[in-house]
Amino acid sequence: MNNNTTIEIKQIPESVSQIKQFYEYDTYNITCRDEYETAAAYFLQLKAHLKKAEDERKLIVDPINQGLRRVNSLFKSITDPVSRIKDNIERKMRTFVDQERKKLEDEKRAEAEKQKKIFEENAKKAKVEAIETGSEAALQVSQNFTRLADQVETENVKVSQTIKLGNQGTVSERRIWRFKITDETLVPRKYLIVDEKCLRTMATQFGESGQTIPGVEFYQETSFAALK
Repeated sequence: MNNNTTIEIKQIPESVSQIKQFYEYDTYNITCRDEYETAAAYFLQLKAHLKKAEDERKLIVDPINQGLRRVNSLFKSITDPVSRIKDNIERKMRTFVDQERKKLEDEKRAEAEKQKKIFEENAKKAKVEAIETGSEAALQVSQNFTRLADQVETENVKVSQTIKLGNQGTVSERRIWRFKITDETLVPRKYLIVDEKCLRTMATQFGESGQTIPGVEFYQETSFAALK
């Protein structure tokens, strides 16, 4: 299969690319009926030119888009099953790693608690010695051990695993925060997105009847169609 692809862009006809004649329309003002009819003629010219430009654009992009659809379809037949298998493997890896992480975190937490306990016992012994002997040095030692004990983290214990597989690469475990909606009615307003497509449909349906939606105004706006 030959995968070399060349996209040829033909010269756009001057009748389409030349648009300077339209620039003066941009500052045209309407103050009377005659000027309105002239503006309507300009409007029809502009609409016709836009259609001509769109037709020329389609002559170029339609074959390209058809080719892209064929290419995407071809690769989708490859990537879809491979992605499904990859996702299945990843799911099994995630299940194992979550179980393994809990075990490693429990082990690390136990070690931290053991170390913390040693520091606390040493601090207690030094404090007793300081009280019995009045030794400033023993009191300082007790304070040092207490500070070390306070620095030992026994709650928020985190572990991660990395596997290096020679030339194949490295698989590194990452913890990513994600979200899921548990109750849509409780989601704060600032996190909600207005469904504009639905509201455009509602504007047509509700506009004539006078029905309303709280926080939304339906209004009419004049537009023009170019008819032959």
